[in-house]
Amino acid sequence: MTQFRRKTPEEILHSISRLHRGRLKIIIGAVSGSGKTYHMLREGQLLKQQGIDVVICAVS
Repeated sequence: MTQFRRKTPEEILHSISRLHRGRLKIIIGAVSGSGKTYHMLREGQLLKQQGIDVVICAVS
């Protein structure tokens, strides 16, 4: 069994500094078929390939 070890304050600060806040991007188009969904999904694929977690939401 592995023994529990507390993190040092420096280790905690290092793990906090690696966290990044997300971004909210709103894609608006006046007409259907203007490419909103395509653009959203394509950009999500590119970010995921770079290792960035992606959450996509569509509201109608």
